[in-house]
Amino acid sequence: DYMSNTIDDFRNFFSPQRDKKHFSIKNSLENVLKIIGKTIQNQKIELAITIKEDAQILGYQNEFEQVLLNILSNAKDALSESDVENKAVEITINKMEDQATINIDDNGPGIKTRPIEKIFEPYFSTNWNANDTGIGLYMPKMIIEENIRGKLLPTNRDMRARFILVIPIDI
Repeated sequence: DYMSNTIDDFRNFFSPQRDKKHFSIKNSLENVLKIIGKTIQNQKIELAITIKEDAQILGYQNEFEQVLLNILSNAKDALSESDVENKAVEITINKMEDQATINIDDNGPGIKTRPIEKIFEPYFSTNWNANDTGIGLYMPKMIIEENIRGKLLPTNRDMRARFILVIPIDI
């Protein structure tokens, strides 16, 4: 069912007839972890989640969940292919005034691509293999910027990959 909904989401991505709805970031993360959580655990990756304050955001929940799934899947892949000990992904959700932030950090080798914004180009990938979808981070960036009016910011923090999602909220 989830895959069917995903296909429909991509098919309807630019459809102007859709209605945005308010949804919880925390609930969306829980939905995504139902899909990828066991895979992360099986890869012996520790997952730490801190929800300082949940937020209701306006958008398309399935698309937003695809963004989270994509970023977490990339983190899992990077960690699985690295020789880092004590592999970990940290997710922090917070709400400040008129925006929510979601930080997704992993302690893998970081983002080596330069300039770093190149990771958002269509069909860009650092690991072309049989499991690679080719979607990369282009669609997640489009979803966050075009459909949610937010920002998706990649960075390396202490040589670790970090993705920051900044999402406007209606107060």
